[in-house]
Amino acid sequence: MQEADKNKEKKLKEMERREITVAGIIIAKRQNISKSGKPWGSITLEDYNGSYTFTLFGKDYEAQLSYFQEGLPVIIRCNMQTRWKPIDDGRPAEWEAKIKSIGLLANLKDDIKNITLMLPVKEITDSLINGLAALSKEHHGKTELRVKLLSPADDIAVDLFSRNHRVTLTPDFLSFFEEENVQFKLG
Repeated sequence: MQEADKNKEKKLKEMERREITVAGIIIAKRQNISKSGKPWGSITLEDYNGSYTFTLFGKDYEAQLSYFQEGLPVIIRCNMQTRWKPIDDGRPAEWEAKIKSIGLLANLKDDIKNITLMLPVKEITDSLINGLAALSKEHHGKTELRVKLLSPADDIAVDLFSRNHRVTLTPDFLSFFEEENVQFKLG
């Protein structure tokens, strides 16, 4: 096994049985019947980092069939697990993302308690501050607004939160951060 394969295998092993959440838009679907006559299907989900294909079989497929719609924004919760373990012949194990649940992304906003903006100190400008202040007033809501100030050169991060400013997560609100190239986390 090559060194790159060993590193990949090690990272996958660390992720085993951890829950992973991926959100995006379904850009492709495939539905079929296996040789044994059982239904199966796959969906390809695309987000800002790339695309991922998930395949479902049998009862798992039937339970999630309503989400097999191109253009549908969804959130997928899954676990990484070994699909196939090799016999000691040097080949790496085959891994799969086992879907636990699929939900509509539109329903997720009710579950989000906070948004954390990751702001490198050197990239904070007056226009960013003014835009954020105006945006938080315009989109007043129930979601806590947090800011993580980052200084990578000094290896320092400071967490801040606003007691007064709570926001509503709308596409306009989130697109501001994409335009300003501000990373954020939803919690």
